Amino acid sequence: MKSYILRSVAPVSLTLCAALLLRIPIAAAEGVAPLIAALASEKEDERASAIQELQKMGDAAIEPLRKCELDEKLAPRQLVLVRKILGDRLISTTPLKPIDLATVAPFGENKAEGISGDPDLLINRDLKLMVMPGEFVLEQGPLEYLVCMKHQTAKLHETVAGVKAKPRPICFALLACNYTFAGEMTEDGKINLPKEAGILISIEYEWEPVNAKMAPPPADGSLAETGGAKKWIRVPIEFFAMNSQTDKPMKREPFAFTGSKYEKGENGKMEFMADFEKSIVALKFDQYAIMNTLLDTKEIDPQHAAGYCINRYAIPPKGTPCRVIFEPWAGGELNKADLTDTIKGKEQTNVAPPPQKTTR
Repeated sequence: MKSYILRSVAPVSLTLCAALLLRIPIAAAEGVAPLIAALASEKEDERASAIQELQKMGDAAIEPLRKCELDEKLAPRQLVLVRKILGDRLISTTPLKPIDLATVAPFGENKAEGISGDPDLLINRDLKLMVMPGEFVLEQGPLEYLVCMKHQTAKLHETVAGVKAKPRPICFALLACNYTFAGEMTEDGKINLPKEAGILISIEYEWEPVNAKMAPPPADGSLAETGGAKKWIRVPIEFFAMNSQTDKPMKREPFAFTGSKYEKGENGKMEFMADFEKSIVALKFDQYAIMNTLLDTKEIDPQHAAGYCINRYAIPPKGTPCRVIFEPWAGGELNKADLTDTIKGKEQTNVAPPPQKTTR
């Protein structure tokens, strides 16, 4: 590791100090500052030019932009544009293509018998593909779920998306698509994931690229709509869950089909608990959810410790329509290193070495 010694007592710019500490190329750090300043310009062409130049810089602009967003007092429009540039950089890395809706049909549809099926749950048994319309329901805050049913009693205050489909039909559709049931989770949160099992989750929505016309948020604090050009894209749902420990988006690994469970209700009858709780995909261990993460973060309560929270850079405005997609994991058997997304876990599995003390 290189050490930097300042041999002069002459004043050193904060930009230079930040560049050295964050290992940002000095030219990049200094070049970003005037471009960020231009984002506050009243002139649309100046803002457009600054956006274009920052996008050209690619990854070199990311750390200076994030540091500025965290440490500097920015004008409202300037803050919106900085966050959108950061979010768009992540969105641009998606390897996924939108789903051809002609390849899926309503679950339970039988045209010969005149049965229309469930329009809120589309499947393709051969591809093991499931598509569920819904909407984004949160713009900030900690996350204990990625997907819940869109319902007034659901935990929509701590989830990324709410879907229209009910949990029990989703569970039946997973079985119809021949997804492997991983079994109920034990009380200590351990999951038995059979080989070749696991489900990947992605989300489609209309994405609006950053543009100079973007306005500051309205008084109610929600993100602003600008009427810019939009297009449907598909990204890993993990893009919208920021890991507070690593300061990176959630690691993309398969989820386990844990299937919720039946319990006796107040009326003495057995109830399917996912229908009662409206919980579909859980980040924090939830025996009543249809699916649970396999990552070592499942034991963290994000309300009291560093867990997952909404990625404010990438999340679209609350109420934005979307489609949640389940598809099969085809990455083979997973090991302990694959399933760690905590600092402690990474150190224990040598994914990242523990911090080393430096001596002078």
